[in-house]
Amino acid sequence: MNTPKITVVVPIYNVSQYLTQCIDSIVNQTLSGLEVILVNDDSPDPQDDVICQDFANRYEHVLYVKHEKNKGLGGARNTGIEHATAEYITFIDSDDWLELNMFEELYSAAVKSDADIAQCFFYEHSEGNVRLQRVKGFRKQADIMHAINVLAWNKIYKTKLYKDNNVYFPEKIASQDVATMTRLLYFVDSVVLVRKGLYNYRINRKGSLTSNYKKLLTDLPVVFQIIQDFLEQHGKLESDKKFLEKRVLKSLVHHLNRMKKDTTIAESEKDALIAEHIQNSLKYLSLRGKDEIVNLDSAIKRLTRYRNKLYVRLFFTW
Repeated sequence: MNTPKITVVVPIYNVSQYLTQCIDSIVNQTLSGLEVILVNDDSPDPQDDVICQDFANRYEHVLYVKHEKNKGLGGARNTGIEHATAEYITFIDSDDWLELNMFEELYSAAVKSDADIAQCFFYEHSEGNVRLQRVKGFRKQADIMHAINVLAWNKIYKTKLYKDNNVYFPEKIASQDVATMTRLLYFVDSVVLVRKGLYNYRINRKGSLTSNYKKLLTDLPVVFQIIQDFLEQHGKLESDKKFLEKRVLKSLVHHLNRMKKDTTIAESEKDALIAEHIQNSLKYLSLRGKDEIVNLDSAIKRLTRYRNKLYVRLFFTW
């Protein structure tokens, strides 16, 4: 068999309701030469196993791997990286689905320009509403960790970016895309953007990591520490400290605004979460009066104000 063009990694955990649609959209891609790795992360849903076994039996290019112990989304993606043999690799969330020409479009664009990464626009699906989300192109700049968005799933990557640079996803934490993409971008020279909606992203699914605010607020300091350790290891902490603060602020303000709009959680519960968890993230900021942030409203106001001031300073520094 010829070397595959793209290794498609699909982490699977408790998603049988959506799984067939996801895998169907992969095995029916217009691009040939795919290697598909289904990683069952010790899912408690027996139908996940049944569906994966069925696809592996029907398609020679589908490999099924089952974890004996749960490793989380990041751990499942790492298993895919370890098994990958293709020039490019991609990570597809198992509750999402693809346009059937997604890989043909991305692979053609990547090969044409010998890009490290090819990315695309995506459709956001929520309660019957569909919205096209456009992403910005790549620009080589001093602030490399913000050169493109940190979404893991709307892209294909040269597999060697991960393997050669020893960049892997942290296990069992939320926002592992931020921790991983931020580091990976330091080894990227070129990214091509396909300006088409090719990925379908399902948001606000019950049980998804992004809807668990306590875990997000608990794990974000872990994410920030991973990035800080990486910068220190590569002698970049002093020069890129403000860029790290920008990363911290982007993540915090994004999730706090989502929490603010969420009507399923009582205001008192939101404030309690902030009071208990926010200080662990604030230590990565050179922000005065951190102790004054005691509830959700004060957190959003102070962090948004500080973010805007930081952006102005960075703009005039470049």
